[in-house]
Amino acid sequence: MIWAIRSETDLNRLVKVGTTTESAQLDFKGSLDRGPGAQAELGRDVAQFTNTDGGCLLIGVEERKDPTTNIKTAIRVVGVKDADKDREDIEAWIRNVLTPADLDRKIEFIRTQGVVVLAVNVPASRRLIWVNDPGQPNKLEVVRRTNHGKEYMRPNEIERHWSNTPRAAQIAFEEAFKTVNEINPTQTALPVEIVGGILRVNTRASTSLQKIIKRPTLGLRDETGFELRVPLGDSVPTIRVPFELLATAWADNAMINILCRAPIVYDAENELLRFDPFGYLAR
Repeated sequence: MIWAIRSETDLNRLVKVGTTTESAQLDFKGSLDRGPGAQAELGRDVAQFTNTDGGCLLIGVEERKDPTTNIKTAIRVVGVKDADKDREDIEAWIRNVLTPADLDRKIEFIRTQGVVVLAVNVPASRRLIWVNDPGQPNKLEVVRRTNHGKEYMRPNEIERHWSNTPRAAQIAFEEAFKTVNEINPTQTALPVEIVGGILRVNTRASTSLQKIIKRPTLGLRDETGFELRVPLGDSVPTIRVPFELLATAWADNAMINILCRAPIVYDAENELLRFDPFGYLAR
C-alpha cells in the first residue's frame, strides 16, 4: 500500500503529538473498545479504509476533538495493555462482521516510548467490503473514509464504486508495483512489460509497423497515473499512462505487466510516444 505505518520510524515521522490530525488515511483510538457494538465499530474502522484509498488505524494513540472545528488531534501515545490479545480480537472481529472477510490487512506491533501501539494497516480493495452488525440482523452497511471520519455510502455511491474502473486499475497497478519492488528492492527503474508491445509508426508510410524490442521502465507515479520510459537509441522518451487508460496490471517474471485500453505507438516522424485509440481495431 502507498500509506502505512510499519515501524517506530514511520510512527515518529507521520504522527506528531499535538500536531497530527486524523485524515483520509489515518485514524486514532486510545484503546480497543470491548463494549456493546464494539465488534461492528471496529469493522467499520477497517472497512472505511479498504473501501476508499487504504490507511492505518492506530490503537494506543489518544486524540482530542476540537469543539469548534471537530478536528481530532493526537495528544498522547499511551499504547495498549495486551497487544497479543488485542490483535487476536481484531482478527476475530474482522472475520465476524466483515463480508468478504479475506481482505488484505497487516497488524503491526509498534514499540515506542516503552509501550506498544497497534497499527492496523489496510490497503484499498478492488471489492467493496460490507459490515454486518450483529446488533442489527439482516442489515448490511458500506462505509468509506473521508478527511473528517467515516461516512455511510448511499446506493448510488455504491453503484459508482462498482463501475469505477480507474480505481480498480490503480489498485491492481499498486499491487503489482509492491510485488515487483519487493523482488527487486535495490533496482531504481523497475521493468515493465506492455501487453502487445509498442509499435513504431511512420506517419508517411502508415503501413510500416514494427515492434520496439527495448524494455520500458517505470518512471514517476502518483494518484492519477504513471510514466513509462522507453529507450530508443540515444533518447529515452516518456509517456504518461493515466489510470483511465489502464485496463489492468499484474506482476510476472519480476516485471510489472500492464494491459492498456489503447495501444502505445512510437511516432517515428515526430519522435514521440502516444496512445492510438483506434490501434487495436486497425491491427
